[in-house]
Amino acid sequence: MKKLLLTILVTFCGIAQAEGAGKIVKWVDNKGVTHYGDKMPTEQVGKSSTEMSKTGVVVKHNEPPKAVNTEVVLQQSAQEKQDKVLMSSYTNPQEIDAARDRSLQMDQANLSALTQQKESLVARNGRNLKTAESFSARKKPLPTNIAKELQTAKTETASIEKQIAEKKLNMDNTRKKYAVDKARFIALKQPATPTVETPKLETSKTELNGSEMPKNSSAQAAVN
Repeated sequence: MKKLLLTILVTFCGIAQAEGAGKIVKWVDNKGVTHYGDKMPTEQVGKSSTEMSKTGVVVKHNEPPKAVNTEVVLQQSAQEKQDKVLMSSYTNPQEIDAARDRSLQMDQANLSALTQQKESLVARNGRNLKTAESFSARKKPLPTNIAKELQTAKTETASIEKQIAEKKLNMDNTRKKYAVDKARFIALKQPATPTVETPKLETSKTELNGSEMPKNSSAQAAVN
């Protein structure tokens, strides 16, 4: 009995070794050429390959490990940090609105001051223009100080208008930033809604027949 078991064991080992020795590996190199062999060359290790038995039956597909997109990982990490700061800074959306208003106060004050400067400058420049028209009507040369003030007013007006445009743009960006933060905060706060399947009402054939065909005791009695 022991001799028989030993013979069977040796036979199975021989078959396994034969199958291992007969393994065929298929791979494609960088030039698109398909190769076959008992193993892949060292420089080709890590690429996609297929293992087949000696009879041509596919045994295993080997796929190379997927490359990690470092940029995506960094973006996800940055987003997680931003979310953590956002959730630790506010407890409700109204606090974000209040923070936005506080951030806008300085720009609003500067914008108001610039607007007043421009109005004052336009009024002064209007008076100087009337003076210049008066000298021109009398065909007299324009005084140097008036000409200088007109040129200065032109330069200052351009500068103030540029500052006003910058303040308005900065305020728009502030509103957009806090709008994004608010939307993200609400999304993070909102719990995921589980999908609930509505159970289907099934009526058995017995119940259906019973409702459609009620028993008539008198009719049955007549038949009987």
